[in-house]
Amino acid sequence: ALVGSSLAGSAFSPDLGDMSGTDSYAGLKLQTQKSNTSAVPIIYGQNRFAGNIVYQDTSSNINTDSTTNGYNRDYWAVIVLCDHQITEFESIYMNEDKAYIGVDDVEFYTAFCHVNTLYVDEAIEVKDMMFPTDQHVVKSGYELGIRNTVIPQGVHVLLVHQVFDIEENKNVALANLSVIAKGKKISTIEATATGSIEYSNNPAEITLDLLSTTLNVGSDDIDFESFNQAKNDCAANEWACNIVYFQRSNIQSVISDVLATCRGQLVHSDSKWKLKIDTKEKDNVRI
Repeated sequence: ALVGSSLAGSAFSPDLGDMSGTDSYAGLKLQTQKSNTSAVPIIYGQNRFAGNIVYQDTSSNINTDSTTNGYNRDYWAVIVLCDHQITEFESIYMNEDKAYIGVDDVEFYTAFCHVNTLYVDEAIEVKDMMFPTDQHVVKSGYELGIRNTVIPQGVHVLLVHQVFDIEENKNVALANLSVIAKGKKISTIEATATGSIEYSNNPAEITLDLLSTTLNVGSDDIDFESFNQAKNDCAANEWACNIVYFQRSNIQSVISDVLATCRGQLVHSDSKWKLKIDTKEKDNVRI
C-alpha cells in the first residue's frame, strides 16, 4: 500500500534526487571512463552514450623487445555499455570521428582504432574473446597473450584495439569511444496483456517495463486497457522517451522522468495500476 501511494503521487510531485553518485551520470554519459564503483546503465530508446572500461592491456606487458615494436604499442580493452542486449548500433564515434561499419554491423573501425561489439550471454574469460587486430581481422585473447579475467554475463561490450604510433606522433592518446544505439527490447502492450518483445521508445511501454522489471509488479495488478490506450495516445502524438539511467537510481524519479515525456499519470485504483495520458484539447488544437 505504501509503495502504491508513493508511485501514484509521483506524477504530481517534484522529481526526487537519485542516489549519491548516480545523478552526475547525465553529464558524463559521452565520456568513456574507468571505474570499479559506477553502476552499469540501462538504455531505453535511442541515445548517445559511452561505457566503462572493465579490462585493458597493452603490448608492453607482452613483448618487451623494443627492436620489434619500437615505441609503438597496441592497446586492448573491454568496455561495458549496459547490462542488457542493445537492439541496434547506429554508429560508433572514436573521439569525434565516425567509424566505418564493417562485417555484419558488429565491426567498426578507423585508421588507428578497431572495435567489435558483443553481447555476453554467458560469463566468458577474456582469453576466449575475439579481439579485432585490424580491419576484418580478429584474434583470441589467448592468441594475443593478453592477461586474463572474467567478463560477467548479461552485458553488452565493445572489444577495442587501438594502435599508438608514437614514432610518427599519430594517435598518441586513448580515443574516447561513444555509441549511438537503440537500447533495450521490452514487452509491447496489447489490449489485455503484453505482446512480443521488441524495441520501443513508447513512454507507456517503458513505464510498464519499469513496473514489471524493477518493482516486480505482476500482470494481474496491471490495467492493460488503460496502458494500451496510453500507448496509442503516445503514438498518435508522436511522443517518445529516450533515457539512460542506473539500476540504483531512485525508481520514483525515473518513472516521473518517463511520465514527463507524455504528460502521464500513474495511479493505483481498484487494486490495479492504471496509466492516464493528458490529451485535453483547446480550440480544436491538441496540446
